[in-house]
Amino acid sequence: MPTTKKITNNQPSIALMSAEELAKYEKIIPGGAERILELAEQQASHAQELENRQLETSAKLKLVCQVITFFLALGTGALGAALLLAGSELAGLLVIVVDAAALAAVSLYGKQN
Repeated sequence: MPTTKKITNNQPSIALMSAEELAKYEKIIPGGAERILELAEQQASHAQELENRQLETSAKLKLVCQVITFFLALGTGALGAALLLAGSELAGLLVIVVDAAALAAVSLYGKQN
């Protein structure tokens, strides 16, 4: 069984650096404070980009789920109608009622979340 190692970053957090700490870096490496601030801006931009991608993916997934649910409900309703037309009134009615109840349950559950 392979083992995994957790890699930790022991560098000070850029977001938590005080002005005095940045001044120390600037004193040691001329232009260092500006480079640190640029790095912080890049990290923030990257985090925002990842969050935007996640939101877009979530929205697309919801749309796909809605489309699939629509076609499943439509197909089930059509099956119920076909059973009714074929003379199986009880089976057709049961399929249609269960389909409607399932749609209502999914709708109510979706509103809660």
